[in-house]
Amino acid sequence: MANVWDRFDQAAEACYEKLEQGERPPELWNEAFGIFCRTLEKEKKGKTTLEDLEDETEWNYGFSGFLEDYLDDLEQKKEYRTLLEASEYLLKAFSWIHGDFLDLGEIRDRCIRRLEEAEQ
Repeated sequence: MANVWDRFDQAAEACYEKLEQGERPPELWNEAFGIFCRTLEKEKKGKTTLEDLEDETEWNYGFSGFLEDYLDDLEQKKEYRTLLEASEYLLKAFSWIHGDFLDLGEIRDRCIRRLEEAEQ
């Protein structure tokens, strides 16, 4: 299973290399998230937790850190529509336990409020 994640790893690494240069190109981050989603859909055999995925890949790919950074960046840039879509995807893709490091329900609700405010 590990090698199927190499493409994601390369994409995420490119994101962090740009970050070290003081850049944060959204297209790179969106591409890495897209690769994560497509690979997850191909490899997943049922709803598990993100921690289970990390364990299966021996914590070699830093999924949790990448997702946290990606979602934080979307929120800072006020990309609420993309953030809402990403959080809803992750809520459906994984089983979440109350107290997980990412409170996706709260993120989703915050996005919905911000989008509603923008429409008024």
